[in-house]
Amino acid sequence: MILQQMAKNRQMKRFKGAISIEMTFHTPIPKSWSKKRSVAVLEKPDTRKPDLDNYAKFLLDVMNNLVYEDDSQVTTLWCEKKYSDKPRVEITLQEVVDEDGNKG
Repeated sequence: MILQQMAKNRQMKRFKGAISIEMTFHTPIPKSWSKKRSVAVLEKPDTRKPDLDNYAKFLLDVMNNLVYEDDSQVTTLWCEKKYSDKPRVEITLQEVVDEDGNKG
């Protein structure tokens, strides 16, 4: 798995304190849909199963002990699931910093 390899090679920062995560799941458009329907749903919300919380929970668990010590460090989580002609997952992690510039 790529995260394990990156962690092993120390190419990835491991977060120690509170973190904020944004996840965008770009899901594939069913091949059975017409071209017109496919174009109409591009970048629109995907309400099909699996549920968004299942996607997020899976990735949070995968990142445990690799990207951060424990998913209890996640204090803010923003997720979105939408149709795309280029399926992928985009994840952004940031350390939580308070008003005085102290890390959480």
